[in-house]
Amino acid sequence: MAIPARAIPHRWSSQAGLADIAQEKGLSLRALCVDRKGGTLTTTRVVPGFGDFGTEEVKNSFASPTPIIEKDRVYIHFGQRGAACLSTSGEGIWKNTSLQYSQPYSGASTPILFKDSLILTCDGTDSQFVVALNKRTGKVVWKTVRTHFKERAKPLPLMAYSTPLIVTVDGVPQIVSSAADHAAAYDARTGREIWWLRYDGFSEVFRPVTWRGLVFLQGFENVSEVKLYAVRPNGKGEITKTHVEWKLDRGAPFVPSPLVVGDELYTVSDAGIASCLDARTGADLLEGPHRRQPFGIPTLRRRQDLLLQRAGSHLRAGSRKDVSTGCQERVGQRNHCVTGRGRPSTLHSDAVTPLPNREAVADTLCQ
Repeated sequence: MAIPARAIPHRWSSQAGLADIAQEKGLSLRALCVDRKGGTLTTTRVVPGFGDFGTEEVKNSFASPTPIIEKDRVYIHFGQRGAACLSTSGEGIWKNTSLQYSQPYSGASTPILFKDSLILTCDGTDSQFVVALNKRTGKVVWKTVRTHFKERAKPLPLMAYSTPLIVTVDGVPQIVSSAADHAAAYDARTGREIWWLRYDGFSEVFRPVTWRGLVFLQGFENVSEVKLYAVRPNGKGEITKTHVEWKLDRGAPFVPSPLVVGDELYTVSDAGIASCLDARTGADLLEGPHRRQPFGIPTLRRRQDLLLQRAGSHLRAGSRKDVSTGCQERVGQRNHCVTGRGRPSTLHSDAVTPLPNREAVADTLCQ
């Protein structure tokens, strides 16, 4: 089934929900429900009242954020065009279009749930803030305007597209969020800023992940040099010089989010170079990088298989040696596995999944 949007489906029972842009007599924003087994469209709901669509970027769509499903509720976010809540049968419950900001290339940050709040990150070119909506009514609970932007002779656009992550540090739930020029953590209950990390650049995309007291997040240096930072999230105020455990200077991904498996951090750069790093130190554990057609975001499936996906092809990596050498000869083969498995595990707070046996990731190319 062809759907002109890039949102990742969110599964519940035997169905999958996703956001969509339908291109019939102009553009409309829709929430769709697809039967997982047969692939048939069971429910479609046009969400009316959203504003102008603007320009579509080649790497994005007008409906990229993933829907969030909880019991009989579906929460959807269309970036600057607003957010809404539907029942799983498609009935409208609430809609919020009051959060005004400009994203010329549409939104991509997926909302997250925390207790009774739906957390949205809204990083536009003109306004940047994090906001919590009451998940039952859609009304604003708290809103925190971002600060710490650098003063420049020639201003830069300050948009960002990263999905936040919630971690608990010393009993305090933190929303860790990458933005232009800095990353910050906010108290999920109140929106109060707890700590922030300085860097230099904008348009952050990949989602932070966490492992054993560290948070791995994206930043920039010299505006366009992508970096990956391993940060201890137990600081207060600016932590740039005090709480960075290590930093990856070369080969850090721009779009694909990383994945932690056991004590190993797997990344795929936008140039298609797969890396396996020691999560403690950042040391490269592979014999050599993969130089091939780009893969998508690494995904863990069934607690065993590490999937590196590109256009329907899956690389299932075994030991670190297999990742760097054994599978390299066969990775170019196209494998028409079930699509839609290239990114889901990076979109939830439990994306960090330790394995009983850190070497037992898999052993062969997906057949």
